Amino acid sequence: MKNFIVLVLSNLVKLKHKIPAIVAFSAALLCYIPNAEAGGQEPSAKTSDNGFYASFGVSVGLENSVPIRVPSNSPYSNESFESKQTVAPNVAIGKSFSGAWRAEVEYVGYFADTALKATYGGVNYKNGGYMIDTNAFFFNIFKDFPTSTKFTPYLGIGIGPAFTRYSTPAVGSESGTLLAGQGKAGISYSASPKTDIYIGYRILGLSGGTKLGFWSDKPTTESSFQQSLDAGIRYKF
Repeated sequence: MKNFIVLVLSNLVKLKHKIPAIVAFSAALLCYIPNAEAGGQEPSAKTSDNGFYASFGVSVGLENSVPIRVPSNSPYSNESFESKQTVAPNVAIGKSFSGAWRAEVEYVGYFADTALKATYGGVNYKNGGYMIDTNAFFFNIFKDFPTSTKFTPYLGIGIGPAFTRYSTPAVGSESGTLLAGQGKAGISYSASPKTDIYIGYRILGLSGGTKLGFWSDKPTTESSFQQSLDAGIRYKF
């Protein structure tokens, strides 16, 4: 558990230069929200009709590593996919319940430029030109923590399938269906009775086991984590 906390904190430091972009995106969204006063109502963080909502956002994904398990007779070792930072879309449809609970179905897609890192014959090398495409679908549960202001912190967890494709123009591609889980934490701002702006942190875990048959030794992927900062808009029907 201690190592997991250290991993999360160290990677959040790496994301700090992305925070201004997330804040700017949230501010831009706020500019397009209709003025709540036009309807004769003031925005309120406590406004809730326990109804349905839709959310639209982006996730700025941190650089991450996907370990690769090679057979014992393979001439390669220390293999992994090293992905660059990426911007991922996410959309969700959900419903609010009494007690400040929410449940939703969410889609998130990560499409990352990737390099292969490995050791062969005692020599370390890194080759680019790979892609990892991940389309994940989650059933999420959230707990909101209403305050006396327009700001509402939240925590959430989710689970679902992820469809991942590992590809390179040189050797082809392989796809796998994985089990995915995630944890989310953030804060939302009630911009109007119907509209919230949110900023949050997400850590997404993917199971391994995809066989990479485009290589002769047929290694398999291992479990990995993708961390990101999220920002978006939530509209209540």
